[in-house]
Amino acid sequence: MVAALLLGPPAGADSSGPRASRPKVAAKAGDSDEDAPRLVSNPPRGKRAAAADAKPDAPYQGVAPGGAALPPHASRPGASRPAKMLWPGFQVRDGVPTVFVELTAPVEWSVADSGRGLVYTLKDTTIPLRNNTRPLRVAEFGTDVESVDVRKAGRDVRITIATKRKVGHLERTEEAAGGYKLLLVELSPHE
Repeated sequence: MVAALLLGPPAGADSSGPRASRPKVAAKAGDSDEDAPRLVSNPPRGKRAAAADAKPDAPYQGVAPGGAALPPHASRPGASRPAKMLWPGFQVRDGVPTVFVELTAPVEWSVADSGRGLVYTLKDTTIPLRNNTRPLRVAEFGTDVESVDVRKAGRDVRITIATKRKVGHLERTEEAAGGYKLLLVELSPHE
């Protein structure tokens, strides 16, 4: 899977405003047609610079089962209620598609089969960062999982795992870095 970071306006966008970044033209006197002027964008600064310098084949640095990374802007782990869902994720571990969520405390949960996926309800749980409700589009991983959608549902959190066909599932919890908890859902073809 390849990720792209877009640092400028989309193609065809009006960039004539006073705050618009105008590309610089780089060329030397006497350049041949082969060395025609090329556009050079303004170099990114701060966090954008670090993201732009990231190599596409570099290992994933975010929250993952067994990893040491902590979720950004995380609440302290512990038994306070409601529990907080800090990070939803997906990865293929040893050929097994795995959905995981990082939590501040253990939660009571239930699962229902929706026909074309699974719906998990995490009881008495909240989502402190709106960014953690963005859908995970994971069809490009080549598994039966198409997407993972996390939403607030009253006092609970609902996680919908959309699949191409009926799948088997095995849930487990494990300790995460910093004292957090992980709920993992390992999916397999239905037999």
